Amino acid sequence: MKVQVSRKAHFNAAHRLFRKDWDDAKNKAVFGKCSNPNFHGHN
Repeated sequence: MKVQVSRKAHFNAAHRLFRKDWDDAKNKAVFGKCSNPNFHGHN
């Protein structure tokens, strides 16, 4: 008898790259869309 067990999972990651001591314009220039205040995700 042969038995196979498997598991499927999904993972979504969201992050924001920014420096508090920089203004929004500089953060956007350096980090691009990753500096979005509503986060930037990878699915």
